Amino acid sequence: MGFLTRRELNMALARKMGYPVVDVKLFPIEDAALKKMITEGVAELDAQAKRRFGSSYAAIAKEADRVSVLKGIEQSPFFQKIRGDMVTGLYDNKQVWPMLGYEGSSWQKGGYVNRGFNDINWL
Repeated sequence: MGFLTRRELNMALARKMGYPVVDVKLFPIEDAALKKMITEGVAELDAQAKRRFGSSYAAIAKEADRVSVLKGIEQSPFFQKIRGDMVTGLYDNKQVWPMLGYEGSSWQKGGYVNRGFNDINWL
């Protein structure tokens, strides 16, 4: 039985705590500039987390602390790319639409004028 690297330990801890963990090294990114931006962005996210909280981003226990680290990088191209892809991925997922109160495209149903404005009960 071998030893875990610090990275493996942090990822295992994050998974154990219920956080989604993605190892960017597992995804083949053919665009060299995109790969560089993501790799450096993740490294910077962890570096800021370590400077501020003494641990990797994934190992920060408090949500408010994780959010504060993200706010520190939210103007970066890395954050903007990840946020944009997450928003697009979320809103392009038809299985998520009912949870958001979105019924899909409106033009086939005559638009939104007479439907949909008052039927969301979670706002």
